[in-house]
Amino acid sequence: MCSPYKTKKEHPDNKTCSDDSTREIDFILSFINHLILEINYQGLITKVFPTCFKFNKLRPDDLLFSSVYDFLPKYTIKRNMCLIRRAFRKNPPENIELLIEIDGIWFQFKALPSPLKSSSILIIGEKISHNNSNSLTKGTYTDPLTGLPSSEILSDRIRHTFERLQRNKDYICFLLFIDLNRFRIINETLGKDIGDYVLKAIANKLRKLLRQADTVARFDRDEFIILLDDLKAVQDAFRVADRIQKLLSRPLKIKEHEIFISASIGMVYISPEYKHVNHIIRDAETAMYQSKRSGRGYRVFHAKMHERAVKLLNLETDLRKALARKEFMLYYQPIINLTTNRVTGLEALIRWKHPEKGIISPVEFIPIAEETGLIVPIGTWVLEEACRETLEYMKEFSFEKPFMLSVNISVKQFTHIDLPQMIKNVIQNSGFDPGCLKLEITESVMMTNTNEACSIFSEIKNMGIQLAIDDFGTGYSSLSYLHRFPFDTLKIDRSFVNKIGHQPDKHLKILQAIMGLASHLDMNVIAEGIEDQHQLNLLKHMKCNWGQGFLFSRPLEPEKLRIFLRNKEQETGLYTQNQAV
Repeated sequence: MCSPYKTKKEHPDNKTCSDDSTREIDFILSFINHLILEINYQGLITKVFPTCFKFNKLRPDDLLFSSVYDFLPKYTIKRNMCLIRRAFRKNPPENIELLIEIDGIWFQFKALPSPLKSSSILIIGEKISHNNSNSLTKGTYTDPLTGLPSSEILSDRIRHTFERLQRNKDYICFLLFIDLNRFRIINETLGKDIGDYVLKAIANKLRKLLRQADTVARFDRDEFIILLDDLKAVQDAFRVADRIQKLLSRPLKIKEHEIFISASIGMVYISPEYKHVNHIIRDAETAMYQSKRSGRGYRVFHAKMHERAVKLLNLETDLRKALARKEFMLYYQPIINLTTNRVTGLEALIRWKHPEKGIISPVEFIPIAEETGLIVPIGTWVLEEACRETLEYMKEFSFEKPFMLSVNISVKQFTHIDLPQMIKNVIQNSGFDPGCLKLEITESVMMTNTNEACSIFSEIKNMGIQLAIDDFGTGYSSLSYLHRFPFDTLKIDRSFVNKIGHQPDKHLKILQAIMGLASHLDMNVIAEGIEDQHQLNLLKHMKCNWGQGFLFSRPLEPEKLRIFLRNKEQETGLYTQNQAV
């Protein structure tokens, strides 16, 4: 025998054997702390190098002629079989990921070409510590809930894909970052068990949708990442994204619940310019957030998105400090009685007076506040400040009765705090008349948990506070919701009002239907976004109660609001100022 280890055939003692032995010994010495196995195309172990003696539980006889697949976790066998066979077709072979448990010891293997045979490859295994092996089996290797590969394994596969890309510039691969929209609401309203069922169901759907060469991994609580490997064309990635959207749009039936899921998808083309796996994932996540904000199914990353992401991160940092620094202020947009042309209410609208950027619109920072949970303390501040300031206006001016202060409530305030108790505290501390307060609620609130929402609404109504459904017609409202919830007012979204001049017959009929619905339900109507006299005349003809928009006034800061109210007094002659300002 040429060498002290087991091999498939005994070699005669000749010069070739001597040369081979020298090469093998040199090779062994370079990997003295690793387990080295030679495998053939079928995955059979045809040679065990003597380094196995370092691992005292292992004997060559236990491994020789065994299939390497016998030692793999069952979930990974098909994929690793594909990778091993692909490694044989490449020169040098690709790095392949094999996490193998042999007699209680875990090894992480990579592939190298055999120094002797082109018909074999060597897999070099590094022993993993006991602590690390536990994490591999419990968390690092497989996600315990869904059975999908975890983020650590995903990162390793992205690295391997990236290495192939470095060798072949025509290699096409994409990373998809999937975030389930409003998943937190499912957890908070239906419970964590139902949420887990949803995640497992979606994981199974995604797994069945993809090819064997692709990888889908659970990245975070409600996030999945898909690696589309070795595509034939870029368009294939877009087709997969479309199929995912269609797949997830089908309702899930879990126990007695029918659950509707949608997803925001960010896509990134993995180019040779990338240097780190984290950068690829970061850019895919950035594109996902762009998709979420735009309301589109998916977005593909480009460099400007990263610049915007950095700006948003800086904005979030500043936002966390803004409340303590007293950088927020309220603007007010008057609500006009369309019959008398008098001010019958004010809508409080938050603005952020940034020390460097100036006034920042809520369109920019409210989504960030909702994502981070900052909307809860900010929302409480808005209600407190609006009550305090409006009390001053009510002392200075005689408004048309019934006068209403309108304040917007975020869906996050419903799910994160005891909203009725917070409102009760604000009213008691400020002395504001609850009969003069109207809370504006978006239609999405009704989609959280109808029973819980109905209970909260009833508790608020029992305080004497009115409720308005905001942006009516743009969301999920149905007649059943309007009958069930105790709303006092419908606010018609500005998009309906603005379209009166375009296809007037169609949009007038929609507006008339909304007016009729509100009248049938004994609800008042506020039309938003009135910008010209033509729109106003049509709304008055339809007997719309109230309106607001640039035709009357833009949102105004406190001092400009006082000027507006004085001018309105002089214009109509119907206001009586109670005291000098």
